[in-house]
Amino acid sequence: MSILNRKSLEIDDSVKVDFFSFAFRFYFFGVIGLALIFLSVWLPMSKVQLTVISEPLIANFEINLDTQVDNPIFNLDTIGAKIIPVSTIKSFPGYKTLEGLQDKESGKAIVFKEKDLINLVDYKINFLLGNNKRVLDPDPKRWGIEIVDKNFSKGEGKIKLAISEKVVYDYNLSEVRQSLSFKPRIQAQEKLNELPGIQKINIKIYSPCYKRMPIFPSRIFVSFIPI
Repeated sequence: MSILNRKSLEIDDSVKVDFFSFAFRFYFFGVIGLALIFLSVWLPMSKVQLTVISEPLIANFEINLDTQVDNPIFNLDTIGAKIIPVSTIKSFPGYKTLEGLQDKESGKAIVFKEKDLINLVDYKINFLLGNNKRVLDPDPKRWGIEIVDKNFSKGEGKIKLAISEKVVYDYNLSEVRQSLSFKPRIQAQEKLNELPGIQKINIKIYSPCYKRMPIFPSRIFVSFIPI
């Protein structure tokens, strides 16, 4: 066999091996991808909606705004602030100002992070409520806000919040989901009825094969409706 023929055969064999390797990898990863898609669709999921007893919370807090502060100082009721031109407020996402915190002469405003305000209020509410209770979905849109003081030269301000929220029992969702794992619907309902403050239970199981709760707690989604 000539050298040219021998090299031609070697090249053909190499091409065959590369093609086989590519086809195998394509098939292997294709099967894995389809399996993942199938599992994500097939895996059972459950939605649990709990109607729970709530009680009103009405409280007033005074919050200090300070441009010398970066992070909230919880024990001093203080959150960080900035003084910026009113025209540039949109360039500071996450920051909030109020009409009473703006100075028309200078065209500047005191702004603060709404997230910091929520965290500080959450801290103060938890301190008031103690253990086993929490506010369900606190929303600043429901809070009344009054300007107590502002001082642009010192970079300080003070606001007063009138909080009106609903308080429910502080359920440990991780433990709740764990206790429901792979339970038949009736047993899951019995477990949920043991929780304090439960008025109504609505369980929906999305499964093509069986009517048990999902075996994976992460596939159990729990929501609350306060009354």
